[in-house]
Amino acid sequence: MISRLRLLSIVDSKTCEVKVAFQTDNMNISDLAIEDKIKQRCATAKPATRVHATRLMNYDCAWTLDEGHDVRLEISMIKADATGLV
Repeated sequence: MISRLRLLSIVDSKTCEVKVAFQTDNMNISDLAIEDKIKQRCATAKPATRVHATRLMNYDCAWTLDEGHDVRLEISMIKADATGLV
């Protein structure tokens, strides 16, 4: 008899806490290897997302400056965000 196997995962975006389990029709089976991979990807994705967002803010600031507008607010936002990356 073949039973269905479902992967259940819940990721808390603030703490990167992961709850992963395989569920069959009859029982639940935990898989720590998958849980570790998801935690590692989440921990890698957060700083990469911040770097990407800061880079996009820099592009937007340069474009706004090129259009001849005041960019003091944008520069302050970039400084405040970029200091958290170091």
